[in-house]
Amino acid sequence: AVGAFWLLRGGGQELPPAVAEAETELLPGRMRAVLVKGDGEQVALGEPGRRELVEEGVRMAADSSGLVYVADGARGEGEAVMNTLLVPRGGMYSLELEDGTRVWLNADSRLKYPAVFPSGRREVSLSGEAYFAVARDTSAPFTVRTARGDVRVLGTEFNVKCYADEGVMEATLVEGQVGLSDEGAGSVVLEPGEQAVVGEGVQGIAVREVNVQHYIGWRENRLSFQGETLEEIMQVLARWYDIEVVFEDARLRELEFSGNLDKYTDIDSFFRLFELGAEVRFERAGRTVYVRARR
Repeated sequence: AVGAFWLLRGGGQELPPAVAEAETELLPGRMRAVLVKGDGEQVALGEPGRRELVEEGVRMAADSSGLVYVADGARGEGEAVMNTLLVPRGGMYSLELEDGTRVWLNADSRLKYPAVFPSGRREVSLSGEAYFAVARDTSAPFTVRTARGDVRVLGTEFNVKCYADEGVMEATLVEGQVGLSDEGAGSVVLEPGEQAVVGEGVQGIAVREVNVQHYIGWRENRLSFQGETLEEIMQVLARWYDIEVVFEDARLRELEFSGNLDKYTDIDSFFRLFELGAEVRFERAGRTVYVRARR
């Protein structure tokens, strides 16, 4: 099923769809990524079939669903060999680090991490969005560093979202306990079901209770929106379908919608749902989508 959307503000009768036909088929994203090894070699991931890779003695196995590191159990003592996993717009990919921590990366995201964690310390750097299921190790805390603050845990499950073009970082805790810190905003400890937000327009670190399923639906192949503006929704669709969005009427940016959708749905089906609930229409040329008021 495609799903359903409803308009929260702005009114509008049900109207027939008016999605313009275009020559370019806009497909949803798929499992794909690029691994940048310590020596700079780039390896495209996500194609069918299993492949074996080696990085500084660490074995890796990759297939269409993800990348798994298999270490010998010994912690590195020298300088760590850093790897970077790049997930492009229109992509998604999963990763199992050598300590057993599992990471799911959303579209347009980047994770930098050591092939083998050094003794007593597990640190990764994230730009974009990722869901972490951290393997418990009381001797080596796990830290996710972002441009807007750090999340530190021993073993837990949580989602971190920190895209450069959004100006804020969101950390949403599913289970366990995490600490979030920012040099200018202070620090907080989250309990399950809580979310911390830090960044532009936020005083200090804001903590609130949330429905975590709304924030982790992307990992389960759902796009979930709760009172989001059309501008925020189109930002998500732009990353997943690898499109550019142009609003020709600034007022349309503030229309608010809620709903749950299958993220592998044809994008025109999304547009038809929006058009049924609001005075808005979508036209596209190539990979550019124009958002216009319905006349």
